[in-house]
Amino acid sequence: SLVASGQVSVLFNYTIEATNNATSFNATGLPAGLSRTGALITGTPSVAGTFNVIISATSLGGTTSATLVLTIAP
Repeated sequence: SLVASGQVSVLFNYTIEATNNATSFNATGLPAGLSRTGALITGTPSVAGTFNVIISATSLGGTTSATLVLTIAP
């Protein structure tokens, strides 16, 4: 699985990496304060914890998904 970390009240950025000219992206299970725009997950997290975020990318070849283990420190 993929791993990322951030901190409450500190700006967070994560880019979903994809191959095959992905045309759409998704992320479910993001903690409060974070959102996805295109391939970029960004924002200022407002809650600490470990979150299993399901990210996916879709191209002409289909959809591929992975789990991003996101740890937000207090």
